[in-house]
Amino acid sequence: MAFQEDKKSLMSWRNQPLKTGTYQNFRNYIWWLRKLGLIEFSREKPSKIPGLQPRRYYKLSSKGKEKPDLFCNPRRDLYPKSWKKSNARA
Repeated sequence: MAFQEDKKSLMSWRNQPLKTGTYQNFRNYIWWLRKLGLIEFSREKPSKIPGLQPRRYYKLSSKGKEKPDLFCNPRRDLYPKSWKKSNARA
């Protein structure tokens, strides 16, 4: 029930329905978080399916625990100059 309420509030905030993220979006987000030092590699587990890459697990770093606000928009913190330019046009 709580998830449905959160989803409704997000929809009204954005005025758009929520969409499922793509694999590429997820990869980018993980890369940004790693580059900012918010997450760190934890362990690796072999894949159950032969030929696939092993699973990589990450955990919150100490920086990630101290600065949770950086998770909201990691691109803004990685590329502040380009972020200001792109938002100034909008």
